Amino acid sequence: MDIIAALERIPIQDLHLHEAHEPGRLQKTCDSIRQEGMLRHPILATPMDGGYLVLDGAHRLASLRRLGCVYAPVQIIGQEHLSLSAWDHVVPDGEWLDDWMNEAKVRCVPETEAANEEVVVTLIRQRKPYALLLPEGENAAGKRLSLWRSLVENYSRRFKVIRLPYGTGVHQDEKMVCIRHVVCDLKDVMKTVMRKEVYPAGVTRFLIEGRLLNLCIPLALMADDPFAQRAWEHALAHWRSHLRCYTEKVYLCEASASALLMGEKAGQAPNVVGDVAPILSAN
Repeated sequence: MDIIAALERIPIQDLHLHEAHEPGRLQKTCDSIRQEGMLRHPILATPMDGGYLVLDGAHRLASLRRLGCVYAPVQIIGQEHLSLSAWDHVVPDGEWLDDWMNEAKVRCVPETEAANEEVVVTLIRQRKPYALLLPEGENAAGKRLSLWRSLVENYSRRFKVIRLPYGTGVHQDEKMVCIRHVVCDLKDVMKTVMRKEVYPAGVTRFLIEGRLLNLCIPLALMADDPFAQRAWEHALAHWRSHLRCYTEKVYLCEASASALLMGEKAGQAPNVVGDVAPILSAN
């Protein structure tokens, strides 16, 4: 299988995001790409009506737009090679959550009582599962999406969010609450995008076979000129001759070296949030 054949330069205008971005994370990503002059990993997307649905790389794509790039490096993923899951978000519990529920007028009921109801999200609070339901008398999909975005934006701007695979976010610390997001259907995601709407940031999780990593793609290849196209074709041949496929299980530490050093100098526990992409050897 020639995995490099799935790599293309796609006009940025043809790439459609399904999730909102996190402003703080976007700035960090944009600064990193600008300073390095390259994109380490390609964006992942799958074909849809009118272009391509971005599966992974929302902040990278938004950064390329900011930096004036016309094209984006994209690994095209066939739908047969992906599945859709979701993330659990773990954040501190507190009055902020009760205040939001009261203001939004959502109904909070034990999960067992939510049969046949439109669930916004599930909460694991004090180790007990609850379902947040639409306000009484409302059942529009647009209302659910609006409430969903409102909740995620509310806690994302307050706290650093711990993201865990769906179904694993039951936290031993009762001062924490787990927001378990609904697993969406790919067709529903595409319909949402066609309506020019987006899901909250960081809630969907696409499981993909065969990711390309550490290509270190120069930004110059993303320009709209014949030289960039010829350089892209040369780069494809280079990557193809230096590619290594790992079939064994690999563990990646996504901590940045600078964050680790800063934590040591300050005499504090280092910040190991994955704000810098993992570096893999492609040689």
